[in-house]
Amino acid sequence: MHEILVYSRIAASKVGATTMDRPEWVAVSPNEIAAYCALTNNSRRGVSANAGGDETPVGGPNPRAENKHGQIVRWYPANEDHADAAFTWGLYAMAGNPAKHDDAYVGSHNVTTGNMFNAPDGMVVDSTGWTQTDGDDSNEGDFEGQGNNQMLVGDPATNEGLTRSTVIAIKRDDNAWVG
Repeated sequence: MHEILVYSRIAASKVGATTMDRPEWVAVSPNEIAAYCALTNNSRRGVSANAGGDETPVGGPNPRAENKHGQIVRWYPANEDHADAAFTWGLYAMAGNPAKHDDAYVGSHNVTTGNMFNAPDGMVVDSTGWTQTDGDDSNEGDFEGQGNNQMLVGDPATNEGLTRSTVIAIKRDDNAWVG
């Protein structure tokens, strides 16, 4: 078991799993029968094999070659049962930079110049759907204008939103500020 945990990519290759673009966090929605996964990025997508020796083709939940920005994928289990081995999937958001790109790196329809981001990372799905980013904050090249890492909130039911969070500090009971 220890080897499977340490060498999980190679173990996944042995059973024919789909190579994903750096999965970070998985969250199960309390509002729908669905699970979400933040796929941070994969600069080797479509370029070279993974650690298990599998090719990394472009397509499906990994739609961009040399994926610099990442995406969030959503899975719907068959029979509304998370234990079922069958599922369907869709892309909740494709991170991107519409200020710099008009190609695959523009992002999905719910990414705008007001909420553009890269490298989705941590996430919690509650009634609103929170995502945090952990990406390139150089504000240069493909990442120009994207600012620093951030919290985003969106509506999983409509795929709308992904607006930047306005929560920047919390006042504790002892009147100290955290954030």
